[in-house]
Amino acid sequence: RDQPRSRGLGDVYKRQLMSKEVIITDKIVVSCNGDDRKGSNHPKVWLKIKETKNFIDCPYCERRFSYQPSKD
Repeated sequence: RDQPRSRGLGDVYKRQLMSKEVIITDKIVVSCNGDDRKGSNHPKVWLKIKETKNFIDCPYCERRFSYQPSKD
């Protein structure tokens, strides 16, 4: 008989990552106050993207800001 496949932490992480809203930006410092359309607004916060990570997640709404430098 086939054994049911247990889900590892990697599967959970992938699902969570795919459900996040990702905003591409060419700025290192970004602001977030949630999403008024979804009713998830929160206090405005300023976030700094670390060069070693190239992204940052908002601690309130988990919106991800992904840094991609402009090609100018």
